[in-house]
Amino acid sequence: MDDEDQEKIILMDLFKAQVEAQGASVPIDVSGRGFQIHHLRVRPTYGEGHRLYFCADKRLVTSEKLEGKLPNLESSIKDAEGKPFVYSGYVSGDFLDETVNPERTEFVMPDENTAFGDPTWNGLLARVSQEAKTYLDPFTATVKQEKEERIKEFVRTKAPTYRPLVKHRPDILDAIPSNLSDDRLDLELYRHNQDYERGLREKGEQLVASIHKDNDGELTYSYNAFLEEWNESGIAKLANHVAYRKATLKILKASLSLNKQAKYSLEEAVHQLICPLRKTSDDVPSDQMNLWIIDEKLAYHFYLASDVPFKSLKNDIVQVDSADRTDLLIFNSAAAFVE
Repeated sequence: MDDEDQEKIILMDLFKAQVEAQGASVPIDVSGRGFQIHHLRVRPTYGEGHRLYFCADKRLVTSEKLEGKLPNLESSIKDAEGKPFVYSGYVSGDFLDETVNPERTEFVMPDENTAFGDPTWNGLLARVSQEAKTYLDPFTATVKQEKEERIKEFVRTKAPTYRPLVKHRPDILDAIPSNLSDDRLDLELYRHNQDYERGLREKGEQLVASIHKDNDGELTYSYNAFLEEWNESGIAKLANHVAYRKATLKILKASLSLNKQAKYSLEEAVHQLICPLRKTSDDVPSDQMNLWIIDEKLAYHFYLASDVPFKSLKNDIVQVDSADRTDLLIFNSAAAFVE
């Protein structure tokens, strides 16, 4: 009751008009037991963010945060009218009533599957999370579209190595958070690309193992599909390799030119570009050397020393007690350096 205008406000009617009317109630089944999930959209000022609430005997017991678990779900999303909201999903059911502990602080159910076949906590959480995703998909569609366009543009213009990943594994785009910086996006794509290439190698090994099977038609189809994917992966790596070499040669050209003070760069700058100083091949991975600038065949060495004194080299390589040093000292079988 408002003292000024004596207007009577029925809270239940207000709840039904502003909250319940914008939601939906859906029955679901988990391991043969029935549950109910009530989808609600509430104002962002509610404060707890997107959550799933698990209830027993019509009272809240525990909740689970949804941000980070569902793709494209930002801290605040908008409805069809452009109004921001956060999602609240309330889960109830007889099984939850039966398994709540006496203190009403948690549910007594196993995390993983058991011999009895009852619902598990992880199984229930996965099922209601998927139901929440289905309900929220129309509201996150814009975020999903903008994110995918941004990733594809990034791959097209800055990271062509990941083109096969985006083409053959478009599902991974959902797993990448939105609004990442270019550096963090590159790290996310690199992580997924490692998994993708590992799977591709395993697929190749399985294909080789099945060569002696009888089903030639199926083998030919699998081989052609694999080869297409494998070749695309190689082409993407080659494109990235060529771009890297082109950029390296530009840096070398700039290092060999006069600067604004009409002076040349120090020898150290050129040396560092070809191979890090005062290091050996035990210290530096091959992909951090640019020996190809001098000769491609130099990559096939078993020991390299860059600006290291003779007396500091391995005894089984060089036995000279001298502080003299060479710019580059490279050892390998002579056969590696002839046509």
